[in-house]
Amino acid sequence: MSDGRGQARAFERRVCDFVAARDVLRPGERPLVLLSGGPDSMCLLHLLPIIDRRLSLGLRAAVLHVDYGLRGVASDRDRELVEEACAAAGLRLHVERLAGSLRGPDFQARARAQRYGLARELARRFGYAPLVTAHNRDDQAETVLYRLVKYASPLGLAVMSAREDDVARPLLGAGAAEIRAYCAAQGIAYGLDASNLEPVYARNAIRLEVLPALARLNPRVGETLADAAAIAAAEGEVVAAALDAAWERVRATPQHGELGALELAALAAEPPALRALCLRRLAATGLPAGALVTRRQVAALERLADRRAGAGRAALKGGREA
Repeated sequence: MSDGRGQARAFERRVCDFVAARDVLRPGERPLVLLSGGPDSMCLLHLLPIIDRRLSLGLRAAVLHVDYGLRGVASDRDRELVEEACAAAGLRLHVERLAGSLRGPDFQARARAQRYGLARELARRFGYAPLVTAHNRDDQAETVLYRLVKYASPLGLAVMSAREDDVARPLLGAGAAEIRAYCAAQGIAYGLDASNLEPVYARNAIRLEVLPALARLNPRVGETLADAAAIAAAEGEVVAAALDAAWERVRATPQHGELGALELAALAAEPPALRALCLRRLAATGLPAGALVTRRQVAALERLADRRAGAGRAALKGGREA
């Protein structure tokens, strides 16, 4: 067995072991794989039957490809790659063509939201579950840095999980470089989105500039940040239990038109950290699940709660007020 072939088999074993240990995919499921045509997703498509066979899962997978129609022949190339790979694998493919309808600022976040919306609509119509994405360990590291810079909350470090709600991430334990090496060893064709190679979006800047700079200090920075996310998630369960108990002590019955209310005297009796967490939960009331609240919003609520007399207001995300 050549060295390259041995490394490929070892990579397959690591991915299968990760899927089994984290309960990422379960017997008899009908996963819907979100396939862009890039190296990560095409690697995942190649690995899925290997995972299925080795773990005896009996999966019945289907695929979704969203064609945003913004990159001309490159968009066509990616769609054709996906079509050919799915035909070869005998998988049902759903293609959603958006014909360039999604443009403007914050494109990546809006595209992500639309992609997941389309996937969940298909899941409801055809009974697919879970949604399977090709997020890898380096994506995890990027998200940790992005949230740390933007939100400055330790809870923000607890980012993606291998299996959470309706999303499964079989490649979350694998690095981008080893995924590309596996694609090369196995002759897996994929497309590259040129927009990912320029630091025009925040996540691109982190991937192209910040992480390489940090790698000069720690060559395994991606693994370190991913480990930090895992530790934060585990410790977050302890914090969540303490927060639930504090919330029961301080919450009040909302008045008409209010989303939530707290008893200020009870809130003042809580330790500062729990007080801030209660205010953060209050600020998140009415927002989509998983939405993060900025430190400035929490600080504004703390100032409001500390007022001893008179009234005041604090502007919150989503056009809400406290």
